[in-house]
Amino acid sequence: MVFCTPDPARDEVDGLRELEPGLFLASDLRLAGELERPVLWLMWPQQRVHAALLRRPRLVYDCVDHASLDPLHGPAMEADRAALAREAERVLATASRLAEGLRPLREDVLLVPNAVAPEDFALPPGAPIPEDLAAVLARGRPVVGYMGAFAPWVDWALLNAVTARAPDLSFVLLGADYGGALARLAPRPNVHVLGERPHPALAGYACRLDAAMIPFVLDEVTRAASPVKLHEYLAAGAPVVSTPIDACLGEPAVAVAEGPDAFLAALRAALGRRDDPAHRALRERAVAANTWAARVEQVLRALGAA
Repeated sequence: MVFCTPDPARDEVDGLRELEPGLFLASDLRLAGELERPVLWLMWPQQRVHAALLRRPRLVYDCVDHASLDPLHGPAMEADRAALAREAERVLATASRLAEGLRPLREDVLLVPNAVAPEDFALPPGAPIPEDLAAVLARGRPVVGYMGAFAPWVDWALLNAVTARAPDLSFVLLGADYGGALARLAPRPNVHVLGERPHPALAGYACRLDAAMIPFVLDEVTRAASPVKLHEYLAAGAPVVSTPIDACLGEPAVAVAEGPDAFLAALRAALGRRDDPAHRALRERAVAANTWAARVEQVLRALGAA
């Protein structure tokens, strides 16, 4: 299986790198031209032209986000999307709304939401506390966290209102700033922007949160989202509060709230739930139902390889 990265520098690949037996990461698909009948995994419709570089590839189209998020979105991209949906051996979608949008093109779309590797968020006893987080914990306040992109889909008005009304809580924000969206966050003494961290380091933060949040705006993009952070928060044992995006509605382990007053009230109610046996059971059930291992088996079965 070959995955072509759009960001070779970030993924630390220059050419073709075998991550594990049979799984390759490529910065230039021409280097995989000698592989016979590889599975070419595509997330961006405009990449379908790369199939011509490989020997009889098996195409998998994995639709992971609403099309409007792509800066190249327009009539040409929609034409590529329709063609890829027809040509691919399997079409996957991470959210029900994405699947529904593809079904006029392809009835057999397979719903494969994002998930988590629980072992990545099982912090070993005695693991050191990251220094920047230790400084926040030393203030003695409950800590509410956010892990993910600082992007337009974050409800900055909601976040600013909540942090202003809760000076007794510390808010820790981890992630990369996309397009300068972070400039919309009001600076406050109880808000701590710690920046982006490598994935293996996230457990050191997430496992020490009193609550975690998904403060997204409600629009066509977020309603079609499948946030990885949802499953990572739960695997880390953090009670989760979210705005009512589709991925969180109906999940018993998540408190859903809309508007500053309701959202802050839900966060305060979540603070004591990390060690609550009943809530822990809900979190564990949600994690067990959404593991990457299970998703892999689902896709392999669909490809006839399981």
